[in-house]
Amino acid sequence: MKAMILAAGFGTRLQAIEKLPKPLVQIYNDISIIDNVIDLISKAGITEIAVNLHHEKDLIRQYLVSKYKKIKWIFFEEQPDILGTGGGILNAKDFFTDSYGLVINSDILCFPNLNKYIESHIASNEIVSLLLKPSGNGIPQALSYNDKEGLTAFLSKEGKPFYNMLPPGPNDLFGNFTGIQIFSKHFFDFFEGKSGYFSITDIYARMAKNKQKVNIISIGKEYWKDVGTPETLEEGRDEFKAIIQCCDLKDISHIEWLFKGASSKTTLRIHYKALDKKPEILSISDDLNEIKGIIAFSDFFKDTAFHVPQIIKKSSNEKHNILLMEDGGSLSLHEFYKIRNFNTEIINKYTKKSVDILITLANIKTDNFPYTYGVRKEFDYKNILFDINYYNNNYRKGKETPLKEKDIEALAKGIHKIFEDNLPKVIMHRDFQTTNILIEEKSEKLMVIDLQTMRLGYSFYDLASLLLDNYVPINDNIIDNMLSYFMQELNYDKKLKDIFWVTALIRKIQNLGCFMLLGESDVFFKEHVKSAERGLWYIKEKLNKTEYKKLLKYFN
Repeated sequence: MKAMILAAGFGTRLQAIEKLPKPLVQIYNDISIIDNVIDLISKAGITEIAVNLHHEKDLIRQYLVSKYKKIKWIFFEEQPDILGTGGGILNAKDFFTDSYGLVINSDILCFPNLNKYIESHIASNEIVSLLLKPSGNGIPQALSYNDKEGLTAFLSKEGKPFYNMLPPGPNDLFGNFTGIQIFSKHFFDFFEGKSGYFSITDIYARMAKNKQKVNIISIGKEYWKDVGTPETLEEGRDEFKAIIQCCDLKDISHIEWLFKGASSKTTLRIHYKALDKKPEILSISDDLNEIKGIIAFSDFFKDTAFHVPQIIKKSSNEKHNILLMEDGGSLSLHEFYKIRNFNTEIINKYTKKSVDILITLANIKTDNFPYTYGVRKEFDYKNILFDINYYNNNYRKGKETPLKEKDIEALAKGIHKIFEDNLPKVIMHRDFQTTNILIEEKSEKLMVIDLQTMRLGYSFYDLASLLLDNYVPINDNIIDNMLSYFMQELNYDKKLKDIFWVTALIRKIQNLGCFMLLGESDVFFKEHVKSAERGLWYIKEKLNKTEYKKLLKYFN
């Protein structure tokens, strides 16, 4: 197989901050963007690479020839005019003499095992396959697709189809084209009548409209970033630098993007080539106190039955603090449930296991607990006041009449007094939901993550986070049974059961404030506002049957 790198572009978006042509822009020390792309191609066993050139053509050619002497280079100069991605590939038609070919953009940062995707394309028997970074069902991105038809539409930011293509169907999925395409030798048959400057998407749209399947291969969670803008270039540099500081690139098989949290923390999963080496978690944050908290809590729980990730390596640079940590499992409990279609028996089984974790946590002595590294030392009046204001400012003001300041203070003081007068102070996670519990499927072992908000507080709050999780449909029977079991194991007086619903109220309004705020820029949170609203209604129904129903006057 032969490969081609598209490197003729002007890199207009980066010209304001970079003097070098985009492919040669450095991401770390003497490693440029195109070096990462060449590394991917070389690991796939490909030694013959074509490059199209236009802007700063001599500089790019000299760089490649002098640095990679073992590669057989073929250069296609586009003069006097640039040809675009489609024109550039067509110009190299005679280069692709093998059964299959690979074309990849020069402005992406990623670490996939290309051979896996090449094999997937060959097995598909399709003319061309586009590697895609999925965004999930119902979240419009650059293109839509489904398994049967492949590519169905290229989309604008507003979700409107280009090329007069039909709108996405109800079962379509969405994502971003990674700039990596694998094709079979008949691919160029579909370029008929094309010449000069044109985009390769012109060809894919033509194929799709003529019912010729453009196959889509999802790269799933694999790390991928378009580093063609100043913002994404900076992010890519920061993440690449963190990877280099903690890992040896030659040992890495591939990297998964897990999430970028509500804070500034970015979390990646590093997979290694050695089969006997387990994946590890890389956490990158510019919040030193957050990282210190994770380290302190990990050390504190090391010799307890409360299983949390252990620190393997810690590092820092001028911008970020970095942790390489034990990986507790490839799936969160939420993902585990989702794969199993939220089966009630499975939810019941692992909710019980999760409740047992909370019971274990509640029984750990608080002596020497490093709460000074938490966001707050304790879940106290100020914390309750913050949560109510968070809900009021981000949710109530946009949905209904906001609470008055005097009512907020009265509500916070009333709830704080209920907690202080009745509930024991224990170690509290603060965000004990299924997205923060990992599962190791073979051993069925659970591990709790996201430790930085731990503090002294109330177990009922964590229990409410779990039993009234916005991401998991837990039925009444499971909630009632687990609440009774939890109270029995901790010898809680039966009269405290009503207070559980007060803690659930505070937890749920915090969720609503958070989802409303983060939902402005993140569709995932926006999609779960309705779920949190249903949860608040359910809690109000329960609370209305207790002696604390007077609190509901603030939520009518």
